[in-house]
Amino acid sequence: MEAVANIAPERSQTDAVQKRCRRQDPGLLDRRKVNGRRVHELKQLYAAELVKAGVELTPLRLVQIETAAAAQVTAEIGRRRFLEEGAPRLADVVSAERRADAALERLGLLSVDKPAAQRPASGQDEVDAYLASRARATS
Repeated sequence: MEAVANIAPERSQTDAVQKRCRRQDPGLLDRRKVNGRRVHELKQLYAAELVKAGVELTPLRLVQIETAAAAQVTAEIGRRRFLEEGAPRLADVVSAERRADAALERLGLLSVDKPAAQRPASGQDEVDAYLASRARATS
């Protein structure tokens, strides 16, 4: 009798190796990609605003600028993906936005788009005046 050939093929070495994830590492933002160009643009914008405000650009401050720019771009990417695809959870988008805002606050830049004189007031003065007038009216 002939030997029966093994009908169950052995797993090859290539099948056993886990496939490599080809997702881009968010830390690898270079200027050849749109997001890398946006980070570079924001870094220049933040540095110019700080220099205009009279802040010295130390190496630590430059790292903070790069961190704030990368956080802002990450938040923009998350917001865009959520609006277009509904991909990430809303909590992740909000968290990324809050981290980007916190990074800007650490730099002393609340909003580079609008100077402090053009930003709307917090409205606390109007609330205090309204509450005071209500307190006088009830007394």
